[in-house]
Amino acid sequence: MNNEVQNIAADMMSACASLFVSVFALPPWNETWQHTDAFQRLNDIYYTKNSICLCCYSDDKIVGSLFGVLYKWHSGHQFEIREFFVDTNFQGQGIGKSILSHLENILLTKTPIEIYLLTLSHNSTVSFYESRGYVEKAQHSIWKKQF
Repeated sequence: MNNEVQNIAADMMSACASLFVSVFALPPWNETWQHTDAFQRLNDIYYTKNSICLCCYSDDKIVGSLFGVLYKWHSGHQFEIREFFVDTNFQGQGIGKSILSHLENILLTKTPIEIYLLTLSHNSTVSFYESRGYVEKAQHSIWKKQF
C-alpha cells in the first residue's frame, strides 16, 4: 500500500462522490446520499475560493478524501474541514492520518491558523481527532432550523 496523498483534480470528483456515498451509508452516519447529490456537494466545496481538497490513493484507487476551505480570520486564518472520509475497508491503516498530516503541512504557511470540523459525538472519529491534538470547542453549539 502506497498511501499517496495528492490534490484532487476535477476528473477525480466522481470517484470521490462514490466513496462518499459508500462511507456515509454505514454506521454511525447511516445517511442516504445519492451519487448526484454527493457529487454536487463535493463540487460546491471544490470550486469554493481557497478550497483545499485532498485524496489518498492505494494501488490506483481513491481510499480517502478531505474537502475544506481556508478563511481569513481576525487572529490569522481558519481552515474548515467540510468533508473527510476514508473507505471503511482501509480505516485504521493510517489513511486518515496521512491525509490530515498532508493538510497540516500545507497549512503551516498560513500561521497562525486554527482547523475546525464537525463530527458526531461519541464515536470513533472523536478519538481519532483527539489523538492528533484536536480539542472540542465546548463554547460553540450548532443551531438548525428546517423548512
